[in-house]
Amino acid sequence: MNLVQFTKEVDKLISEISEDELRKIILELARVYPENQRNIFMKVLKAHTSEEKPAVSGFQKYFAEDTKNKIEDIHEKLEQINHGDLCLDSKYNEEWDDWYNSDDEEIIFSDPCGITKIIDEAIRLVNRCADI
Repeated sequence: MNLVQFTKEVDKLISEISEDELRKIILELARVYPENQRNIFMKVLKAHTSEEKPAVSGFQKYFAEDTKNKIEDIHEKLEQINHGDLCLDSKYNEEWDDWYNSDDEEIIFSDPCGITKIIDEAIRLVNRCADI
């Protein structure tokens, strides 16, 4: 389920819940929220307790800033790959023998710079942005 469908479904369900039940749900979410992300949860709550409610919700603001930072970081890493500063490593496999139709690879590649991890992260970010 993409983000738009998810938020519509959540909105529909919230409209049927009383204020007291919503408080209980928020407390339950606070109990199960990952420890390393609790500051995000607190920022959102604090943003909505002030007299001046933000035009953009705390979550939206956080994710917009967080996504922007991640895009800049990934763009820099992809530029390094594009310029050849980060690259795969390779070496010839001395065990390889074409005569005996070996199943071993002729060239062995390795990823000491973590290029595959960077590309995987970039793809996840594109997917996240597509949901927004």
